[in-house]
Amino acid sequence: MMMGGNYGDLPSADINEYTFINSGSSWATTRQYRYCYMPVAGTFKNLTVLSSGDPAPGTYEVTLYNSTTPTALTVTVNGAGEFTDSTHEVSVSVGDNVVIVTNPDSTPTQVNIMFFLDFVPDVPNQNVICGISSGNWMDNAGTYHYPLGAANSGADVQWREMLIPCDGTLSLLFVAHWQNPLPAGANKKAILYINGSPTALVAELTEGVNTDQDTSNEVSVSAGDRIIMRYEGANNTQSARWFWSMVFVPDIVGEIPVIDGADDGTSGTEYHRYIVGTVDWTSTEAGTEEYRKDKYRLRSLYLDYYGSGTVDPGQTNVLTIRLDGADTDLEITLTEGEGSGNNETDKVEASGNEKLTIKNVGGSWERLRWGFVMIKGFDATFNGVRNPSKINGIIRENVKVNGIT
Repeated sequence: MMMGGNYGDLPSADINEYTFINSGSSWATTRQYRYCYMPVAGTFKNLTVLSSGDPAPGTYEVTLYNSTTPTALTVTVNGAGEFTDSTHEVSVSVGDNVVIVTNPDSTPTQVNIMFFLDFVPDVPNQNVICGISSGNWMDNAGTYHYPLGAANSGADVQWREMLIPCDGTLSLLFVAHWQNPLPAGANKKAILYINGSPTALVAELTEGVNTDQDTSNEVSVSAGDRIIMRYEGANNTQSARWFWSMVFVPDIVGEIPVIDGADDGTSGTEYHRYIVGTVDWTSTEAGTEEYRKDKYRLRSLYLDYYGSGTVDPGQTNVLTIRLDGADTDLEITLTEGEGSGNNETDKVEASGNEKLTIKNVGGSWERLRWGFVMIKGFDATFNGVRNPSKINGIIRENVKVNGIT
């Protein structure tokens, strides 16, 4: 799967800063605030960085770290444009915590950095979803959190759910607590909820234990289902950041679910990063675009108003995926009284090196959440059909035919 992101604020010209490998947030000065704990083993490779300008007189080194240790996967940004490390590969194990680090040298001019990298799991077809609480919190009665990225927790489930755009299973829930040991008698649980109900996917921490993984259970999800993380327990007198991750395996080989949502509602024409962990809408598209180098296909777009929100009387709401500043056919229109919709008809094929963003046009709306499917590569042919959905009656996406993916 492809990981990466585009970050609206500029990395420091003076000190190392840190960010997530597969969702968005501002750059942080504390490494632990941006860890992703790996729920599966695999290999990272093909780190690519796109710089918005020349950082002269200095440079930026952008590196994948495993905990406090820099790995061999690194690039040096010494100009404007694209920089790639296609030489090195880095293996990670279950429980490793990885993070992207910028290291400025010679006081560079601050530039915006977009990056992506490939993660190849040891078991094919596994997609990683990971997140972190953005503050030190824990509530005996239970709190909810977005399943992806960093954002505030709260007691309302409806404001923090995200949409799954394709059928599959979720499993291997991994959870970590920053501080250890936990206080005597503590019992803390991370529970995956689907459509407002708890599932069997649970990781539990007790006194003296700060990591756990559910290796026994898996739960099925369907396109359009809503997922969220819930945290609860007893004797939660010690408050600290929480980290979690899990694995999504699609029913159709090669599908990568892209999920996100916006913290705020607005009106008119505005833009949003397609996967950045619930930031705000903006009227300017520049800075919301995110970079993907390889060929890919997008389809199966789902849209939902948070909670019970619907389009206001006399209004319409149109959410569109854009490539390189142009609208695509992959969009959803909601009319008065509607609060959700999907587009399973249209597809977008990107030839590589495009910038991707989300545009929404409407009157006024409550907060939105969306999901769509990304499939890396689409050049395989079988009996003259490019990247067929079925081969000999078997549904496949991103398969190899005569050695071509």
